[in-house]
Amino acid sequence: MEIKDEQLLLVEVFKSWIRELDASYLIKEDMITYWDKMPSNEMESDWQFLKMSQAVRLVKATRVPFHLMRHCKEDLLLLAFQEEERIFTEGVKGYSTKKGAFNYDKKKPVWDCPYKTVIVSVFRELEKMHRNIKLIVAREIVEACLKQMGEEIPGTVTLNKQIIAAVDKYTPYEVRLYEKRWMYKGQMYQGFKHPNFEKVVTEVTPEQMATMVKMVLSRD
Repeated sequence: MEIKDEQLLLVEVFKSWIRELDASYLIKEDMITYWDKMPSNEMESDWQFLKMSQAVRLVKATRVPFHLMRHCKEDLLLLAFQEEERIFTEGVKGYSTKKGAFNYDKKKPVWDCPYKTVIVSVFRELEKMHRNIKLIVAREIVEACLKQMGEEIPGTVTLNKQIIAAVDKYTPYEVRLYEKRWMYKGQMYQGFKHPNFEKVVTEVTPEQMATMVKMVLSRD
């Protein structure tokens, strides 16, 4: 059966929704899954699940214009998942390498690292100080906090990615790297910039570091 123009439009609507949620469809469970904040606590996240019928109703109620509503069907949502290549045989955990399966542990987003609360707390302190910060300095502060907590410190590349992702997800700071660097007093900076602040933390003395770590770790 040939697909109609109206149905093609709906497939694009579904695909946009899938990409925004980074959602996947699990065949065995007949469920859609995506990683998102818990309703009870915005700093806690977990895998969320929707039935296909629930997802169709959700998209229909929030994104579909009236003249297309009668075409809003589960088959079109399934087609959208096919075209986005986000269909898996089933959900698995741990070290499973089952072909075609969706591994919850391996698919967990980088921004939801175990110490995201530490990263967010650092930037809340910076916000109170009305300061922007270089990436390298932000990483040094986070490392100092983790060291004080007795936590294992990830490698530089991994920690940079986690800081960037958490800042972008949870704070009002803009990630300004590479071509998005900004200028302050004739010098280019690469790091994190608040829309309302000008001054930049370019280095931290041992005394300032100790004070910053104490403030971050004393936050609730």
